[in-house]
Amino acid sequence: MKKVNKSRLITLAIFIGIAAIIFFSLTSEPKVELTDEQVAICIGEKATLYVNLGCPHCESQKKAFGENVKHLKVFDCYYYGDLCKEEEIRAYPTWKIENKQVLGRQSIENLRVLTGC
Repeated sequence: MKKVNKSRLITLAIFIGIAAIIFFSLTSEPKVELTDEQVAICIGEKATLYVNLGCPHCESQKKAFGENVKHLKVFDCYYYGDLCKEEEIRAYPTWKIENKQVLGRQSIENLRVLTGC
């Protein structure tokens, strides 16, 4: 009798293990690699970049996105001085992400982490 119960337990454990593997493989999200454009769109939806005319680091930051810079929300404080004062922007470039300021030029990878993109 003990041998029958033991084999049933083993069979049940194997069944549960297989079911768990199938469940987790079907419910886990596959990691999808985003294109550069999709990353820029995502960052543009979640962050704002404040720059100032003549700032070389600001130009470098924008150039890092290449043609995808068009997807970012960028405000030049030379032209939008009142907005930048209201947002308390004091250094350039400055990213605003979730109402927090991130100062200086940022790598796209770091911006992905900060924005969840």
